[in-house]
Amino acid sequence: MPVDPKRKKTLSDRSVKKKLRESGRKELEDEFAAKFAEVSDEELYEYVKEQKRALGKKMTRANTVGYAYLVKRLGPWDVFMGRIGRELAEESEKENAGEGTEA
Repeated sequence: MPVDPKRKKTLSDRSVKKKLRESGRKELEDEFAAKFAEVSDEELYEYVKEQKRALGKKMTRANTVGYAYLVKRLGPWDVFMGRIGRELAEESEKENAGEGTEA
């Protein structure tokens, strides 16, 4: 039976809150925020995009250090991560299309 989307979001939010309370996590979050404080939103977005390219589905709200800071700077997680996912898919399609035209 499929999970109700509202319920899924609640489970995800609980997971993130639990992860953020783990020992040492606050320090990691603070270090991330300090590291990227002087970076533009566009540069931060590109950094996240590169991380998503490298980590793929392993990059989740709960295991992403800097989650709270990213949401503060870039907006809702689902929105900017969805946009990144679409951009990466388009890039992959272009690369695959280009391979078929080479001699």
